[in-house]
Amino acid sequence: MDKQTRSTHPSFGLIGVSRVTSSRGETMFGSSIKHGSFMKLTIKRAEHVRSLATDWYHGREVLAEVYLSPTQFAEMITALNVGDGVPCTIRQTVNEHNIGEPPFEGKGTIASQEFQDAVNEVVNDKTLYYAEAMEILNSGKPIGKKDRETIAKAFQYQKAGLTGTIPFLETQFTKQIDKTVLEAKGAVEAFVEHKIRQTGIEAIRHEVKLIGDGESPGVTE
Repeated sequence: MDKQTRSTHPSFGLIGVSRVTSSRGETMFGSSIKHGSFMKLTIKRAEHVRSLATDWYHGREVLAEVYLSPTQFAEMITALNVGDGVPCTIRQTVNEHNIGEPPFEGKGTIASQEFQDAVNEVVNDKTLYYAEAMEILNSGKPIGKKDRETIAKAFQYQKAGLTGTIPFLETQFTKQIDKTVLEAKGAVEAFVEHKIRQTGIEAIRHEVKLIGDGESPGVTE
């Protein structure tokens, strides 16, 4: 007669990864695009059952459930010991159930707005020293040494913005676009790979069914 034993401990857990598809696209924290195919990582408390001379492990309550884009999942596996980790989207914890999606932020739109804000800061009538310089130039009075210094500072400040801040933001914008393209490419590759695997599995199932029916797979008359 089988003697079954069950045991639990705060350290017992199960971790699993599954592929999820979404027809509407899922917003991911730290990702600049929405994803129709992504990875779900789930951690549960576990129960250990010993029965029929075999160990069985059963999941209990969910401790955490997170989503990762294909790029984030690959980075998590390959980029070890880097910073605090890779961004992921928390969808459930032991205390919080059905956590909603994070707000979607189009990185291209954000970068474009930041670039426009930087340009406006450099070339507007409230720029540092600009008002003082224009007041001096419009006063019609002789321009003294201190006035020249004020005007020079106004030009230097604008020059610093045009040659420093704006080119830097342009570089960051280019990097973000490259990252977005890479994410999109990763999402497409993951989708295609999933479809190939799915098609292959269906083909194998079909072959097995033919064998079970007594037919010869791959042979046509």
